[in-house]
Amino acid sequence: MTKYDDDSSLPPGEFEPSDLQAAKRELIKLGLDQGYLTQAVIESYLPIAHMSDSEIEMIYFTFETMGIAVEGVDHEN
Repeated sequence: MTKYDDDSSLPPGEFEPSDLQAAKRELIKLGLDQGYLTQAVIESYLPIAHMSDSEIEMIYFTFETMGIAVEGVDHEN
């Protein structure tokens, strides 16, 4: 599995696009297999703390449109 490693050799906020895409694909596969993802699992695969709000929204939108529920997220903003 491709999990996010906060001890990366890249400077903070810089991530290889191919690594992010691979992590997203793995999360989608896991979510489809389980029917849901948890916030903790998503954070273990993606550098959420270093992503913009719009990037995060797009990821959650993708999960939602694929029928993958995300547990542990407050949708009432």
